[in-house]
Amino acid sequence: ISVELQVRDHVASVSSRLQYVNEEEHPLEAVFVFPLPAEAAVCHFSAKIGEQEIVAEVQDRQSARDQYDDAVSSGQQAFLLEESEESSDVFKLSVGCLSPGQNASITIVYVIELSVQADHALRFCLPAVLNPRYKPA
Repeated sequence: ISVELQVRDHVASVSSRLQYVNEEEHPLEAVFVFPLPAEAAVCHFSAKIGEQEIVAEVQDRQSARDQYDDAVSSGQQAFLLEESEESSDVFKLSVGCLSPGQNASITIVYVIELSVQADHALRFCLPAVLNPRYKPA
C-alpha cells in the first residue's frame, strides 16, 4: 500500500494505491476492506491488471453486483468497490478471477475537508485500521 497526500487550503486529496499478487496456483477472488474518514468523498477508482486499466463508474448497488457476479462466473476479471451496508466509512473492494502470478494494482482517490484546530492548525488523520463497531442486539 502506498499513499500520496496533497493539501490545498483546507482540503486534502488522498490517493491510495493497493497492490496484490496472486501467489496461489489457481485463480482467486481477492477482497480488500478498508476504512475512510466518515466525511470523505471518493472521486476516483481504477484497477489495473497487466496493461489493462479499468476506471470505475457509479451504478446502483444491485446492478453493479449482478454485473460483477456475471463476469466472475464466466471467468472474466472484474472489480467491485462497495460502501459497506453497516457503515458508510468502510469500503469493500472485490477483485475477481485474478490468475496465478497476476498483479492487481488498485487506486482510490478521495477528498476531505480538513478540520481546523484550536491553535488554527489543520488536522489530517489517515485511518489505518478498522475499529470494532458497536452493534446493538
